[in-house]
Amino acid sequence: DGSELALQQHDSELPTFSSADRAMVLSVNRFERKKNIGLAVDALAQLLNRRTGRPRPFLIHAGGWDANVPENAQVEQELTQRAQFHGLKVTEWPNLDGDVVFLKSFSDLQHFWLLKHCVCLVYTPTGEHFGIVPCEGMYNRRPVVAVRSGGPTESIVDGQTGFLVDPPATGEILRMH
Repeated sequence: DGSELALQQHDSELPTFSSADRAMVLSVNRFERKKNIGLAVDALAQLLNRRTGRPRPFLIHAGGWDANVPENAQVEQELTQRAQFHGLKVTEWPNLDGDVVFLKSFSDLQHFWLLKHCVCLVYTPTGEHFGIVPCEGMYNRRPVVAVRSGGPTESIVDGQTGFLVDPPATGEILRMH
């Protein structure tokens, strides 16, 4: 398909990644408080505390980020502090060595690459309208773990195309993948 061809043509612009050692969990949302991204960080910390062995999961949060929107920088700082509170290492794209990796304002090429390499997509907003992000994950045959609220309850068939969970259970569902 077109996205695969684009990835092949621009392979040198993307990070090297081996799924043998690391399992990429993807979160795609703007850096805004209402997107509840901290839930994904908490779920990863819970997962890492309970899971041993390889591949070791890590979270990439890719999202819209605008230097002119103070909330974006504040949320990034809050997420960094939250991850560090859990003892997680935070890095920025293209450095994939962190437990939590931030990618700000990603390109279409990066988006295709992320969807190709992730083991699942996590969708954390509550009360959102029908969102495209879970559909993108399902279209790319990636299980979607979403908060049981709003749009995902209409687009995800729980247990078949993804998992609808209440926030405290998110880490448990990630553990299964």
